[in-house]
Amino acid sequence: MEVYVQSGGVSKEYSWVNEQNQPILLPDDDLKPMLNMVDSDYFSVVIYRPKEDRLLLLVTALPSKSRMDNRTRKIYNSVLWVGDTSDEATLRAIAIKALNVKLEEKVHEAVESENNDQGFKVDFDKLKSKNLELDLNAVKDDKPADSPKVGNLSACNKELIEDLEKYALPKNKGMLVVVCSTVSDDILKQAKVWRGLSDEISDDDLSPFEVAKDDNFRSGSTTGNSTSKNVGKSASDSQQSSSRSQITPNSTIGFPHPNRTSQNSGQTKKWLNLIAAFILGLVIGIIANQLWYHFTENQLQQKIQSLKGDITELEQDKDSLGKAIKIKQQEIKAYEKFESDSETRYSHFRDEVEKSYESFIRDSEKSKQALQSEINALQNKANELNAKSS
Repeated sequence: MEVYVQSGGVSKEYSWVNEQNQPILLPDDDLKPMLNMVDSDYFSVVIYRPKEDRLLLLVTALPSKSRMDNRTRKIYNSVLWVGDTSDEATLRAIAIKALNVKLEEKVHEAVESENNDQGFKVDFDKLKSKNLELDLNAVKDDKPADSPKVGNLSACNKELIEDLEKYALPKNKGMLVVVCSTVSDDILKQAKVWRGLSDEISDDDLSPFEVAKDDNFRSGSTTGNSTSKNVGKSASDSQQSSSRSQITPNSTIGFPHPNRTSQNSGQTKKWLNLIAAFILGLVIGIIANQLWYHFTENQLQQKIQSLKGDITELEQDKDSLGKAIKIKQQEIKAYEKFESDSETRYSHFRDEVEKSYESFIRDSEKSKQALQSEINALQNKANELNAKSS
């Protein structure tokens, strides 16, 4: 059985690699219709039989635990197993492990970031069936596949796991199992899947649907010309066509499907439950809206009053602040006036000091000269006295 892995690197785009860890454009041509059935950006499980001797399993968007790209986005891994009819039990067991959310850890352990062309490296030995810890004893082959069914992914996941354990896959070619949250109910039925799950489907139980008689799923039979006329039509189209046809002795009336009556009553009951739930939800929504309106109106009134109080306080603060500003401005003017007066007084005082100093110097010079004259006079007298005494 061949295994292929798609992943991405820290700064590398997503790509597929083979078991030699070589990048390849597309692992298998039969992968194209599988990727066309689902959105591979979301978790998906697809089992596809393109030929009688081939069986493929695709599991997409398994999150890695710690690997992220250079934009801090989590890197997701996808795995494709390509086998044949003898690998059915193994592929069903792997699908069960994926639906039980136990496969992503095994795949994460096998894929690690690497500085190479694709940005990652895969240990393919860890993805072999012998190392995936599969419970092959739980997968039985004694019950053939029953009629095709579709249902809600969240509600019917466990039921699908049980069906994969106890039923063998249909032997016909085509999409056998498709699980994806975004695929529509019409696409699943057009593909005539054996089991299809999606969040786009509202049924909380796996619900059977009609397919053309030449499919292996069809139970019961019709005869006559009505068979060829009704191939590819839905059950309702078939009934309308029968009611419009003219019944002649040569025509044969087909018997209704044995489960159709109970199925229609079950569908009617589901619709009635949905309508009742819708009406109840509508009433609750209206009441909740009224309560919310009154509650919100009271809250708004209280908020308005609170805002008015805040505005009054702000206006009072504004007045107080204006007064404080005026006081500060007056203080600044007084300081500026004091500074100007001080400068004038200082200048006047300085001039007076300079004048006094100059006057003092002149007076000192005059005193010095007068004193010197007196000293000279005394000296002359002393000289005269000395001369007389000698």
